[in-house]
Amino acid sequence: MTKMMGVVSNESLTGIIERNGFDVALLIPKTIGLQQTYSEKIIGGAFEAFIGALYDIVGFEVTRTIILNILSEEIKQYDHATNYIGRLQESHQQRGLSIPVYSEITEKRDGPAHSPRFTYHVSAGDGTFLGGGTGRSATEAKQAAAKIALDKLPGIPK
Repeated sequence: MTKMMGVVSNESLTGIIERNGFDVALLIPKTIGLQQTYSEKIIGGAFEAFIGALYDIVGFEVTRTIILNILSEEIKQYDHATNYIGRLQESHQQRGLSIPVYSEITEKRDGPAHSPRFTYHVSAGDGTFLGGGTGRSATEAKQAAAKIALDKLPGIPK
């Protein structure tokens, strides 16, 4: 399941849409479409909405078949080793620890409005700081923080 979840990130869905030649403007409201520049969040959200509409019209089995067909290559190529958030969570669960908590350090957010940089810290359930990271998206910053935390853990393959 973790492998499939990594495939459906906004970044991944954006890549899938671009590689498959989907016209994003057809999936989003006209007012947003007029901008002709779309963030990963808009593209990923539009694709998720498309999946929801497809499900509503044709039902689960047909939607499942179509979406697995579209995502099959990404699922095959997905490298779980680069999903640091998932790996850190699994490591904590295996050790009987609470799930790590991610917090944005808003005072460190910088960059222009159309291209901000985010900083996140990850902590253990008891509040112990595990790592911090920065990225072009919240997910990228959380992944960077989780990677730092994993690198500190003994016995975890790097």
